[in-house]
Amino acid sequence: DGFIKSYDQPERLFELLFRRLLCEINRNDKVATMSLRCLERLYAIHSSKIGPFSDMMILIHSMSETKNIATQHRLLEFLATLLGVSKEGKEDEIADIPENAEQLLNAISIGQFCQFVAFGHTNGLQCENVLSRSFSNDTRKKMLTSREKTKAAVHSGGKPNGSVCPPVWYTASTGKTPPPPDMVRGPFLVSDLRDLFERGELSPYDLVASSSVEDYDDPSETTDGAVREGRMDTGKWRRLNEIWQLRWQLCTDGNSSGIYSPADVAVLSLKALKRLVDLHKSLDSRGVPYVPIPTAKRLLSNRERSMDINSNAGATPISILAQALLSSDSRVVKHGACILNKLLTHNREAMPKFYLTGAFFFALSYTGSNYSSLSKLFQTTHLHQNFRSGAAATANMGELPVKEISVLGSMLPEGLILILQNYGYQRFSEVFVAGANTPEVIWTTEMRMHLIEMIRHHLGDFPLRLLQNNTAEYEYCPIPSITYKELRPELFCHNYYLNNLCDESRFPDWPIAEPLEVLRSCLRMLMAEVDDDEDTTETLEKARQLLKLRDGDGSKELRKAYRTNARKFHPDKNPRGRDTFEAIQKAYEVLLPIVESGERIQSFSSEDESWRDESLDGSDGFVGGIVRMKVLHLLIRTQLLLYRRFEKDVQSLKYPAFDVLLECIRLPSSWKSKAEAQDNASPLPSGLLQETRVEMMTQTVELIFRTCLVSPMNAGELISQGGVRTLSVLLQIVTRALRGLAEKGDLSRKFGRTVQYTLRTLSGLSFYEEGRESFLANDSVSNLLIDWKLCLEGSVSEGGDLARLSAIEGIEHLSKNESLQIEMLKVGFIWPLIRLLLCFDPTVEDISTTSVSMEEKSVHSANILATAAVRALAALVGAAPGGKKIAVATEALDTMLTKPIAKMLPNKRTGEILLLLNSNVEEPCRIWNVSMRKELEALIDTAEKDRTPNVRRDIEEEFAPFQDFKYASIGTELNIGGVYVRMFNNQGKDALSKIPDVPLFARALIEYVDASLAKSGLHPTTVPRSDDQQTNERLDPKFSMAAEALCLLVKLEVINDVAEEELCIATLFALLHLPGHFDVVCETLLILGQKNSFTDAVARSGVLWDLLSLLEESDRTSISSLSDDTDDQLETRKRLHPAWSVLEAFSSSPSVAKQLVTSSAWVELLGVLVGYASFPKSWASRLGAAKTLSQVLSDPATATIAGPALERFLPSTLTYLLKEDPEAMLQGFDSEADSPELIWDSTMRSELRAVVAAQLDKFLKTRAEKNGNSLGELHLPSDVRVKYAKLDQELCVGGVYVRKYLQDPTYNLSDPTKFIESLLQTWVQEIRNYIDCDGPTSTESNELAQTGQDILQLVTNAIVFILKVRELLCDKLSEWGYIPRVIATLDRCLKRDQLGTPLVASIRILEVAVNRMANVEAIALISDHDKRGGIVDCMMRAIGKEMLHPNATVMVETLFKTYKVALGDVDHPMIVEQAAAPSPAPMDGPVSAPSTEYGLTYLAMAPSPAPGDGPTNQNSRVRVNLGDDPLAMFGADLSEPLPPANPQPHTPQSQSNLRPQSQSNLRSIPQFPQSSYNPPQALHVPQYTPHQQWVPAGSFQQQQQQQ
Repeated sequence: DGFIKSYDQPERLFELLFRRLLCEINRNDKVATMSLRCLERLYAIHSSKIGPFSDMMILIHSMSETKNIATQHRLLEFLATLLGVSKEGKEDEIADIPENAEQLLNAISIGQFCQFVAFGHTNGLQCENVLSRSFSNDTRKKMLTSREKTKAAVHSGGKPNGSVCPPVWYTASTGKTPPPPDMVRGPFLVSDLRDLFERGELSPYDLVASSSVEDYDDPSETTDGAVREGRMDTGKWRRLNEIWQLRWQLCTDGNSSGIYSPADVAVLSLKALKRLVDLHKSLDSRGVPYVPIPTAKRLLSNRERSMDINSNAGATPISILAQALLSSDSRVVKHGACILNKLLTHNREAMPKFYLTGAFFFALSYTGSNYSSLSKLFQTTHLHQNFRSGAAATANMGELPVKEISVLGSMLPEGLILILQNYGYQRFSEVFVAGANTPEVIWTTEMRMHLIEMIRHHLGDFPLRLLQNNTAEYEYCPIPSITYKELRPELFCHNYYLNNLCDESRFPDWPIAEPLEVLRSCLRMLMAEVDDDEDTTETLEKARQLLKLRDGDGSKELRKAYRTNARKFHPDKNPRGRDTFEAIQKAYEVLLPIVESGERIQSFSSEDESWRDESLDGSDGFVGGIVRMKVLHLLIRTQLLLYRRFEKDVQSLKYPAFDVLLECIRLPSSWKSKAEAQDNASPLPSGLLQETRVEMMTQTVELIFRTCLVSPMNAGELISQGGVRTLSVLLQIVTRALRGLAEKGDLSRKFGRTVQYTLRTLSGLSFYEEGRESFLANDSVSNLLIDWKLCLEGSVSEGGDLARLSAIEGIEHLSKNESLQIEMLKVGFIWPLIRLLLCFDPTVEDISTTSVSMEEKSVHSANILATAAVRALAALVGAAPGGKKIAVATEALDTMLTKPIAKMLPNKRTGEILLLLNSNVEEPCRIWNVSMRKELEALIDTAEKDRTPNVRRDIEEEFAPFQDFKYASIGTELNIGGVYVRMFNNQGKDALSKIPDVPLFARALIEYVDASLAKSGLHPTTVPRSDDQQTNERLDPKFSMAAEALCLLVKLEVINDVAEEELCIATLFALLHLPGHFDVVCETLLILGQKNSFTDAVARSGVLWDLLSLLEESDRTSISSLSDDTDDQLETRKRLHPAWSVLEAFSSSPSVAKQLVTSSAWVELLGVLVGYASFPKSWASRLGAAKTLSQVLSDPATATIAGPALERFLPSTLTYLLKEDPEAMLQGFDSEADSPELIWDSTMRSELRAVVAAQLDKFLKTRAEKNGNSLGELHLPSDVRVKYAKLDQELCVGGVYVRKYLQDPTYNLSDPTKFIESLLQTWVQEIRNYIDCDGPTSTESNELAQTGQDILQLVTNAIVFILKVRELLCDKLSEWGYIPRVIATLDRCLKRDQLGTPLVASIRILEVAVNRMANVEAIALISDHDKRGGIVDCMMRAIGKEMLHPNATVMVETLFKTYKVALGDVDHPMIVEQAAAPSPAPMDGPVSAPSTEYGLTYLAMAPSPAPGDGPTNQNSRVRVNLGDDPLAMFGADLSEPLPPANPQPHTPQSQSNLRPQSQSNLRSIPQFPQSSYNPPQALHVPQYTPHQQWVPAGSFQQQQQQQ
């Protein structure tokens, strides 16, 4: 290799070597061998340089013609290298050149390789393993399992243990074909032929033929040398040198020896064939198989013989490959399985009939452990064989079990086949070699040995014949089903062995993939087992006769008979014999267990059944005896397991086999008669005492229970099948039998489980109406109920507490039927139920029911039983919802448990009932203690006195002891609505959670209080107004307790709905008049007053007059003046304060407030406030009235009514104070004041009291005449108001007297913003009056004008003063939109030539406004479309051209300030930071177009743009359409207008994107009339000259000259 790798001209050397090979191949074997070796290495190393080799067929022909074994092996090795076959350790030297393989895609080449594969059967030395040594009696059974190579020791056809190998060859010296029989000799072994060849008795030209393989194991062969003509294959006579195997074993050079062993040659040939198969793909890019199939697959799948002219026309290529699995070499088996797997994949031609090659027999008989390749072959092929016959051949694969679909079904257990199908070949290989014993598969080494033995029996000596004739072809014969003794106790059902699956100790919670399908399969097997009533004896006899067996025949005769008949009637050879063939298979399967057990075939007659060996103990009633009973038991156990573990999965399945289950638990008539005839002490039938029968009966009943538990439709089916009657009989027999058992042991415990599940099932069935009807239909229902009661009492203790629990639940269900309910009461079911209630242990920690074992008695199980007994007791007496009440039983139960506790039964409050009955309780609704419990136990003992289990009493007799019984522990308690009032008052809020229906209790309390008041003559409408000492004497002694409870309920806020009812409201207000309840009721009403729903109800009920009249009673106070507080005053204040708080709380409600302002109440409250003579005058009363009125004024709904009404009496400042601070208002009312915000003195108080008293006297007189008990409506005449003489000459704006303010402008106003807002509104109104109506028109203006005062001038002066004093308020002018109004007023005055007061007022406001930048910006935005109407234009027109306006100085000064604020110091330019105008208020909807009110255009500056391109000015605002010159914004003409900031032309539409500063203010601008107005000539225009400090000296004259 070193030289070859370094040689630089491998192509040249390869060509020279091949030429030398052609010259020396038949002359010098040594040179030819060396040349081939060198060619192989050269091509392996330099294949990429040498390229394709075009003379592949020359090598094929040379390999078939050479007589030198070494040359042949080297040729094969060279061919393998040319094909790219890898060698061990030299995987990198692979020549991947497809052109070489293309030349060998022909029958001759493939035939040659197949001959080498077949020649592998002559392999000599072998390695052994443990499994192969178990078959040491047969030399051929020793198989190679390791990958060790063996030397080519036996090529001459030696005879290892020749006594075992059968002779198969016949010879004839004549040239006639076929030769005459007398010329034929044989049969011979190959070794015998070699001896004849060496002695010269046999030549290469003599005829040779092999024997037929149909009767290869026929023991009747003659051994005396006589030839049996029937055993010769007369169609295979060939010359000896034409038979490939014999030519190489007999006619080769004597001195030549092979390079490889036959096994090595076979492996090399299999690899070469694999390369040919892999040459072409079987699928296209879409995954669709090619048609026709690739050439290599087609040639190898061809079932025609004579593929090679030099062959013996033996086996076909696919048969040779299949028979390679019988090789003694593990490598041959591995590669043979691998190429078969590739060959059959996507091969529709060869796959269906592949089983005819016997490959599955050969593979399963392999004893090696390297089983992966064979497993993979099984996975590919076992479900695709067309071996089925009859109906199975046409059936859908999904309808058949896998054992019938798979060709392995007759040889392997179904579980093992499913491992292959479900888990893949790797898992199958592991299990097949190592074994497993699980619910899914049972496979052991012994079972594999048994499989191999049975297959080898079936194959006979065919594997040994392959030693003598490598190309012999197996004649297929179906193998009968192989049975395994390890599986005899097992049942296989849908992937699982049921015995293992049910063994939960070994396989707990074994995963079950498809529980529903497993259940269905179990049911099918169960039904089939019951329906199978065929006579076993008759079946066995028919099978013996069909196979023509004689008495005494054994396993050998049985197999021979089967093979003979199977070959004869197999559908592939005899299509008409299909039915017979199936009958033969069934007969073999029936007889095989007999001969496998070591017995002999004999006649099977029904008269003589001594051959049977079955124990029938405990199997009475089962057809088939103990065997069938065990099968049924196993199927029932499996179903029970599924119903336990997979309740949700199986609940959708309707159980179809209740008749079978009921038959399994239905006792034989002989047992039943014995059990019914014997008394309790008599022994039971012996069959019933068998453990297997008891176990089966218990599990069957449990299965019945669980089927009904998961699905109601199963319960209905069971009832219709008569399950109630069968289970009832079983319960009676088993309970009576249990009482007769002498010893308590395992058997009694199993009987107890039977009782337990029987009771549980019957209890469940009693839930349905059909089930209860079935109970009634039972003739012995009384006896059944007696046994039921015994189980309830625990007399049948083996059933455990779970049986008692089931009995209790059954009572609950059975009680729904009135007849059964009465029957159970007669039997006495009520007493053990009540005793169970008293066994409850309240100290046990709470634990879930599922975690408690009910099999044995415990404190936990006792509590569970007590809980169930509560429900059963309620149903038994008819207290449960929908139940039929039994009056006698219900009354007795009320007596025993007390009514409060008994009333809890219908609500299923089991835990509370049990806790009460087993503890000492004193609660608002329940009282129970130990002494009462002892009294109850004594009562039950009395009721059960002299009762025996079989006695039935009348109901009246049963409950007679309870007619006149009363507990001594319950005294005289006031019980209202089921609540002990004393306990409720003591416990307060804690008692609420213990009262089931608080509203019901509240209504009962209200009715009781109302009834007590009515009974005592103290109805709410007639209650006394004084502290009458006789009141308490006329009331029930327990009345105070009930009233206290009612108030407590209200204060706890748990009966809001009840408190809003009219009766409750009337009762509470009536209690206000009872001295002992006044404070409590006030506190209660104060709490309720916080809820609008209650106050609304109070307003609707009309009881406010009662509270108000109480507050107005003069006899509750001894105070007649407003002097200092005395002790009586303090006491009165203390008494009245809660009631005033109640009224104040009520008045915060809109409904009550509305009632107060629409009735006389507000006047009455005003009377209390001002000190009306007939009303209380204490400070607390007046403050309460003030707070109530304040609440009314604070409500938006009533403020519009109450505000104007009160201002008819009170000055606006006091009205304002009354709303904001009632206590401050009272202080101001009682004092005197003379300020801009309040003018008040004693004279004004007297004027107010006089007007109020006059109105109240009139109303109270009218109400007294009508004897009214409600708040009447008050209609005050429009002229009723208080006219204060001191305020006649005062102008009040926004709560400020303007005249007083102008006297002291620095006065600290309480709300200057409101004042300026009111001033501006008044100013606008006065301006409208002047412009539109030739002067003031309002009443107030006329009155003031008569006194020589001008309102507009006063308002203007006030505006100017407050804006100067509070400069920040100037910004409100622009913010509220008054700048446009002022300029609009200025413009209209100029247009109308009105140069008097309105004009001057406007200019004065502007002169102050321009001091703020925000106002200047607003002024700058005002102009019309032709740049007129701005401030400059208006001022120029106002100053005048011909004659100056008297106030021209102010106008010029205003313009000067405007420019100065807008531009800053123009002589010294600098950036002046100005205060930004207030941000415009957000507006909803799209931005509207600029407003044109008053004929002007108001443009608002847009907000700063988002970051990006576009010019902005110093103030970071977007430029508007007038350019950057401020003068342009004032309406001045520009000779050269600057270009707009936005390069796009300005259009009106573009202004629509500008956002006004305050849309709300613009909308509020009044629409002045458009009619022209000329002021009268006599109109006085006041002259106004600004203060000298406002105008610099000389500026006026200079401006005048310039003008």
